[in-house]
Amino acid sequence: MGESVDIQKKRASEIALSLRDWLARNPEVGTIKKLSVISDIPYSTLKKIFSGQRKPSLATVKKLVEYAGVECLRRFIEEPMVPSHLPKDATAHKNAAKELSYTREIEQNVRQIIGTFYLLKEQLEFLKGENEQGRDFFRKLMSKRDAAYLVALLQALFSEDEFQRWIYFSEYKTGGTNP
Repeated sequence: MGESVDIQKKRASEIALSLRDWLARNPEVGTIKKLSVISDIPYSTLKKIFSGQRKPSLATVKKLVEYAGVECLRRFIEEPMVPSHLPKDATAHKNAAKELSYTREIEQNVRQIIGTFYLLKEQLEFLKGENEQGRDFFRKLMSKRDAAYLVALLQALFSEDEFQRWIYFSEYKTGGTNP
């Protein structure tokens, strides 16, 4: 039973991360309050789901997918909310649960990175347009080397061979701000 509670907590966290990532990529919805209106789910319920305090019911997930178009949650409809396909043998069950937990943790970390990327993109929107002073401050404060490092890392992540070469040659330590 302890494992299923842990799995349920991880699932609630995964759903919360997926929702936050989706909301960041869908500025036309923009807020939890607007998503509440679109999906016909109480605002207080959505706040708890977004914070990971509550795992949504299957019906709630279906509403989010069907009414609001939150397609990234479809897999939570198609997968059981608690893995029932784990072997009955206690050792095999424990190993399968560990592997599932590790896979979910990796996925959660990747979703956090992607969410951070979208938040960064939103922040960088500030520098567009007529904001020359903001761009000047950015150039003064952000190290070109740090920016180049990040760009190189992101490019390398799309090919395992490139990434392995990047790791081999990257012993760079961030330098903070420009002198």
